[in-house]
Amino acid sequence: MDEVEEAEQQVDGWLNSLHSGLANQMADSMVFPLIQFREKDLTGYICMLNPLLLGQLKADMMREVAYTRRKQHQASLQYYCALNALQYRKRVAMLEPMLGYTQAQ
Repeated sequence: MDEVEEAEQQVDGWLNSLHSGLANQMADSMVFPLIQFREKDLTGYICMLNPLLLGQLKADMMREVAYTRRKQHQASLQYYCALNALQYRKRVAMLEPMLGYTQAQ
């Protein structure tokens, strides 16, 4: 029994080392270059852009933010309108049977 447990521990240790090695290799080959690009290359490209182009980009972004805010505001108004209509229907649903009863009397 001891030999089986020892063999299982050895295989488990080997698999853990293989897993950590693959994770490190993926981080080195995929993630690190992306981080490097973001930090160095992208900054270099932005510095080379024309200041007028940056102004246009800022204006476009501001328009996009304003459009998104309007859409969010419209969606929230529609939500509150639907919520008010639901509350009204609940009140009317309770009052209609009572009105019918009083009219029957």
